[in-house]
Amino acid sequence: MMIKIAKTVFLGLLFCLPFSLAAQNAALIGDWKSQIPDSTGKLMPIKLSIKNDGSFTVDLGVDGTGDIVGKYILEGEQMTIVESVGNCPNKKGIYKIVVTKTTFNMNRVSDECENRGGPEGKMAFTKM
Repeated sequence: MMIKIAKTVFLGLLFCLPFSLAAQNAALIGDWKSQIPDSTGKLMPIKLSIKNDGSFTVDLGVDGTGDIVGKYILEGEQMTIVESVGNCPNKKGIYKIVVTKTTFNMNRVSDECENRGGPEGKMAFTKM
C-alpha cells in the first residue's frame, strides 16, 4: 500500500514539473529593470527585455538603445546566454535563475565574459 501511494505521489510530481517549468518560463518573458554602477560608481538604470523567441536585449541607461543583444536557452532552472552585440560577443554565460511574478534573479554558474554579473556574478531584476 505504501509503495502504491509513493508511486502515485511521484507520478503526480513528475507530471507537475513540466507545468511549473513552463510557468517559470512564461513568467520570465517581458521587461525587467535593475541598476548597475557606471564607470564613476553612480547607479545607472537598465532595462532587460526577454522575448519568447529566445532573444534578449539590454538597454543601458534606459534610453531606447539595445546596447547588448543576444540569445538565451532555458534548461530547467539554468539559463545560458550568448551576446551577439555588446562587450562579450559570442562568450557563453551559464546562470542559475529564480523567477517569480515580480522578481528575476541570476546567479553565475560559469561565464566566459569576465565582468558580466559583477564580481559576485549576481544579477537581480524587478518586473516593469
